[in-house]
Amino acid sequence: MNSSNHLHDLPSGVPIFIGRQEFIVEYAAGKNVLHLGCVDEGLTEQKYRAGMLLHDRLQRVAKTLYGVDIDKAGLDWMRAHGCSNLIHADIENVASIPEIAQVEFDLILLPEVLEHLNNPGRFLASVRPLFRPQTELIITVPNSSGLTHLIPLYMGKEHVHPDHNYWFSYHTLKGLVGKHGYEVSETAVYCQYNFRRSILGHLRKKIIGVAVHAPVVGPSPGDLQPPVRGKSRKIRVGAWIRVTLTTLIYRFFLKRNPFFADGLIMTIRPVNKPKD
Repeated sequence: MNSSNHLHDLPSGVPIFIGRQEFIVEYAAGKNVLHLGCVDEGLTEQKYRAGMLLHDRLQRVAKTLYGVDIDKAGLDWMRAHGCSNLIHADIENVASIPEIAQVEFDLILLPEVLEHLNNPGRFLASVRPLFRPQTELIITVPNSSGLTHLIPLYMGKEHVHPDHNYWFSYHTLKGLVGKHGYEVSETAVYCQYNFRRSILGHLRKKIIGVAVHAPVVGPSPGDLQPPVRGKSRKIRVGAWIRVTLTTLIYRFFLKRNPFFADGLIMTIRPVNKPKD
């Protein structure tokens, strides 16, 4: 077997986003959106309380928003907290869902879901009837060559979610969608780690944090001296060094190749665009 046939060029000039939510929310603004896999299983309430539940953020900016998930309990919780147009169904048969079969969507979102499916190809075939001329599908997946996953290998560990069935790289994801009649219109990557943070700024925050959070030692009764701020803890130098090293590692590798990033963002459309 000629292994040289297995080497593929990667696109250059690919944008790198810090996290994926900001990109998705901004892109969805003012659009008619279908959010597939809208429940963040096991973390829905926690992320909602923190203001980081993607579906909740989407409903603030989208023109219309529908959500589909197989997690009925999660959907019930979201309904009780102000989310509407939620549908309990298997997204591998998404086009057969009557509530959305005739809805015209500008944007279909599949964020961090494809790797959980039993049959990604079945999903790609099923979702095709929902496309209109203007419809785009954005897929985000963890990146098989991301530093988040490669660094643990050095320590003899594999970093993987227990519910993941697949790993995707740029070319395996592009190949999968291509085999099912789609073309890639845009590609980006995202990092969950903010490698653009200021190293010195982070140190300053650590120092200020020590001063701000140190306890105030008040005067004893009858003492006319003003209260003084005591030292409650030392600067966590070890933590700052770890953050600094991680930041420098990310900067080094991502400057060489953006596909060391943690995840992939791919926008796709059918090769033969549907007619109105």
